[in-house]
This record gives sequence, C-alpha cells and structure tokens, in this order.
Amino acid sequence: SREHACIPGLQGGAQTQPSRAMEAAQKLITALAQRGAPLVAGAGVLAGGGYVLANATYTVESGHMGIKYNRMSGVGASTYREGIHLRMPWFERPIVFDVRARPHTTSSLTGSKDLQMVNISL
Repeated sequence: SREHACIPGLQGGAQTQPSRAMEAAQKLITALAQRGAPLVAGAGVLAGGGYVLANATYTVESGHMGIKYNRMSGVGASTYREGIHLRMPWFERPIVFDVRARPHTTSSLTGSKDLQMVNISL
C-alpha cells in the first residue's frame, strides 16, 4: 500500500502535483540506472575519440613549412608542405615556419661620373 499526499479539504486521497513528479523522477532514475552504464560508456568513447581525432591532426598553411618535434627522438628529418597532416597526440608537436619570399630593399650611396652623390635602392 502506497502513501499519497492529500490536498487538505478533499476526500478520497487525491494526489498532489509534487507526488506525481516524484514518481516520474523515480521512474527516470530507475531507467537510467538500468540502461545508464552503457550510455555513459558510449558517450565516454565518443568524447575520447573526438578528443584524439581533434588533436591528431594539424594544418600547415600556404607559404609555410612544418617539421615535427617528437618527445622521444627530438626534431624529425622530414619536412611537411601545406595541407593537413597527422601526428601522435602528446608525443609529437608540429613546428611551423614561414617560408614566403619577402621583399628586401638595399640602399647604397654612391658617386656618379660628374662627382655627384646618388642614393641607389634595389
């Protein structure tokens, strides 16, 4: 026999709204306890897989080159051109360098045939 909360002034033991909500919450907790362990394990596998996949790739932008630093063996001999590349999370770290050609101006002060000083920039 269950006990039900009654609204004062009503006869017949009518249930109040909080007791219905309590029963629904108890049913939900019971269902989660029965089926919750595989659900939590599946969510953990998805979250862990997403973390590893997100950290296992790196991008080398256009105009850049990359090398990998490995915690065990140091800097690798291979270079990586632009694109998406794979790495082992925690063990390897990409080092990306800018290799674009940049203009460089060289100025020189020199004398001409008629002995005037001329500033030349290349």
